[in-house]
Amino acid sequence: DRVNKLLKGISNLVIASLQAVQKAMINDKHCFELYGYDVLIDADMNPWLLEVNASPSLTATSNDDYAMKFGVLDDCLTVLDFERYNLQDEQQVGGFDVLVRNGV
Repeated sequence: DRVNKLLKGISNLVIASLQAVQKAMINDKHCFELYGYDVLIDADMNPWLLEVNASPSLTATSNDDYAMKFGVLDDCLTVLDFERYNLQDEQQVGGFDVLVRNGV
């Protein structure tokens, strides 16, 4: 229950931060951006947003760092679905909820 509350709190931080800059973001269905979120978790399992990186480094400094960043890129490409593996009526792609379909 505490973990679900934490994950929901992190999700709310991400959504609120994107809504705050929504008008300044480029809206082009032919490109995408990858953001890096730094979140601090306090002793009571509350998330605190430290910063958002518009161009996070994808350079790996260890095997664990490589595995994590490889997973991020793999998830990103799965969601983008360049090879058209996903059906148009799916509610999730790569474990992520579909919020926008065909740029709409």
